[in-house]
Formats: sequence, C-alpha cells, structure tokens
Amino acid sequence: MIQLFRIITTVFVILAGTAWAQSGITIQGGHSGGFYNAAQSGHGVFAEVLDDSSVPTGKRMVVAWYAYFQGRQIWILAVGNVVQEGTGQVAVMDAFIYEGNAFPPAYNPALTDEIPWGEIRMYFIGCDNAVLQWDSDISGYGSGSISMQRLTTISGTSCDPGPGEPSADDHGDTWQTATAFPVKAEYNDAIEGRHENRDDVDVFVFTLTGGQPVAIFTLGSTNTVGTLYRINNNQETEIAEDDDSGISNNFLIEANLTAGTYSIHVKPAFTGIYGGYTLYLLTDTD
Repeated sequence: MIQLFRIITTVFVILAGTAWAQSGITIQGGHSGGFYNAAQSGHGVFAEVLDDSSVPTGKRMVVAWYAYFQGRQIWILAVGNVVQEGTGQVAVMDAFIYEGNAFPPAYNPALTDEIPWGEIRMYFIGCDNAVLQWDSDISGYGSGSISMQRLTTISGTSCDPGPGEPSADDHGDTWQTATAFPVKAEYNDAIEGRHENRDDVDVFVFTLTGGQPVAIFTLGSTNTVGTLYRINNNQETEIAEDDDSGISNNFLIEANLTAGTYSIHVKPAFTGIYGGYTLYLLTDTD
C-alpha cells in the first residue's frame, strides 16, 4: 500500500506543475538583479523590471543570460511584457543573440546580425528565488527550466513579500513551538510553508492513534530536506532523513510507524534555493 503514495506524488506534480508559475507573486522593481543556480555557478541572468504604461500590468522586463554553447561563451538577450497568469505574473520575452561585429573601437552597428533565438519566461517565488524557462528555435539549445536564487540586488530597490509569504517566521523552529498537522483520511491534507532564509527550519508535529504506513513529502520548486523524529519523554529520536527522493529535489519519507507523536523538520538544502513549499502527510487508513 505504501507504494501507492509514489503514484499519488506523481499525480500531484501533474496537477500542481503549472500552478507554480501562478504563485500569486506580483513582479516588482525589487525583483531586478542577478540570479543564478548555486549548483551551476558560472552562468546566470541579469534581470531588470521596467515601467511601461502601455502594458496592461504596467511593466516590462529585460534579461541578459550569460551562458555557454558548444564550448564558447554566449549572451542571450531577451525583452518582453510582464503578463498576468492565474493569480500571479510572469515575464514573457522574445530572445535574441547577436553576431557579426568587432570589438570597439572597430565596432560598426551596421554589421550586427540580430538572430531570433526563441522565448524566455521568468517568474518569481518570493523576492529572492526565480524560475527561468526557455524554448529556443535554434538547434542545440532545446527547451527547459531552471531554478535560480538571488545573487545581487540593485541599490535602492525593495520587494514586498507576496500573498502567503509573511516576513515573520511562519512555523516554529522546534517541536515545542511546532505547527500541529492533523492526521486525516484524506489524500490532499497539506500545509503551506516558507523558509524565510537558508537557516530557517520549519517543524510540524502529528499524532498517530495506531500503527500504519505514512508518506511525508513536499512539493514546490525549492530544494527541501526532511527529518522525521519520534517524540517520547520530551525528547526527539531521529527515525529517517531524506533530501532528494521526491519530485524535483523535494524530500520524500516513507515509513511504517507505530502509535505515538512525531515531528517532521523541513529545511532548505544547502545547495538549493529557499522559499515556499507545500508539505503533505499521507496515511494508510485501510
């Protein structure tokens, strides 16, 4: 029966995958800056949000992606509108590469070849994390997506947390201050969480009245680590820990547990981005 939970997690991803872009985040000037993926240091993007009253959202975005292609360094430049998509906003940009010129002072604007590259989309998870998606028309680049975290901030800009993203800690950091997770016989029991920084640990507690298998996991575009403890005599004893067994670097813990009280600690992985996630607790009540 416990393997059924793996099937359910896959279904959740299919249902929730498109919702990550609809995260309720309004793109602001404070989203401007440099972003990169810590596991792929050496390439990234510079993004700038621009005011434009002719656009329904009032904003456009310019992105410069410094990367590599076939062994040589390349810049991919993109510009487009910020559009409303569900409850959130995403920048949808036409991308180009440029060739055929010389280094200054020999540079001649008439010699520059502008080559359409494809489309780049960028949306944000909170103020400091982003997802970059691309679909290129040029052979070899393909399509895909990558999670990124903030590297630099433009002086004088700020970013307000989006809906469901409080600036204060949303869940306690110890089992004594943990958020209670009621155990129900419903597959969609879930709690929203957010790591406010790389050192934040969110703790949840739940109680089982009888022995049964459980599956505990997160969904979202952050990289989470989960640790399961049993609480007895006011002490925690570790049962299991997992980093990437779930979907897209999320943790997944499956265990056969006896009756008792347990805690689950959720923290961001050291090499991953931090931000919002959804925690699921599935139980086999048959």
